[in-house]
Amino acid sequence: MRHAHKRCEDDGNWFVHPVTNKAWSNYTTCVDKDDLNFRHKINKLYISGYSVSVIALTISLAIFCYFRSLKCTRITIHKNLFISFIINNVLWIVWYTTVIRYPAVLFSNKPACQILHVLVHYFLLSNYMWMFCEGLYLHTLLVRAFVAEDKTMKWFYILGWGCPTVVIITYASVRSSYPEETILTPDSHQTRKAVRATLILIPLLGLHYIIIPFRPEPGSPEEVVYEPISAAAASFQGLCVSLLFCYFNGEVVALLKKKWNQVFTSWKN
Repeated sequence: MRHAHKRCEDDGNWFVHPVTNKAWSNYTTCVDKDDLNFRHKINKLYISGYSVSVIALTISLAIFCYFRSLKCTRITIHKNLFISFIINNVLWIVWYTTVIRYPAVLFSNKPACQILHVLVHYFLLSNYMWMFCEGLYLHTLLVRAFVAEDKTMKWFYILGWGCPTVVIITYASVRSSYPEETILTPDSHQTRKAVRATLILIPLLGLHYIIIPFRPEPGSPEEVVYEPISAAAASFQGLCVSLLFCYFNGEVVALLKKKWNQVFTSWKN
């Protein structure tokens, strides 16, 4: 059996917490250590998954930038999606290592923590918007005729980076008001490619979020299964995106092989 306790000061008053300025009871000895260890493992899974995703996405982005033959609207959208993933994942890593691991940082609610909170949500929303841009671009290939791709890119930039700015500024303003409270007609070959890409996007960019509304109660047996799956699905999503859009892309693989053969031939000679 674990017990909570209060500390009585020499003047007869209860100990006052320096942050809340209220009488404070120490409940740390009441923590369920098994549950706490489980939460730590889930947090480590998030950090590991996001770290792997950042590495995979960064290499993919470098590949896209290196080969000039890959410069087109489709790849440009991919690159912006990758950038939003990278920044979002890095910020989540910072969140889990500096805030979740140290609750005092969250309770103190300092400006740096508030800024991190806003940035995390901005790039999370931006990440979703670039996923939307991926789908919207494929829609223009499949449905819209005679679309000038070079002119549509500016609208994708507005959707991907601009719209989240408006939403987050509004969100930050509202939250700051309540400091106490701690989103050419394609030919048959192009059409087949667009249809295939559309089918890939469905599970890649959000199908796994279907399980989130059915989150089990904390401490329930189902949570032991749900939390690792949810953590892996969210944190390794960037890795899956880089695999399907870059490493398993036939065009990219062909360019990498060609470059490797050139390097190997020059080195051999």
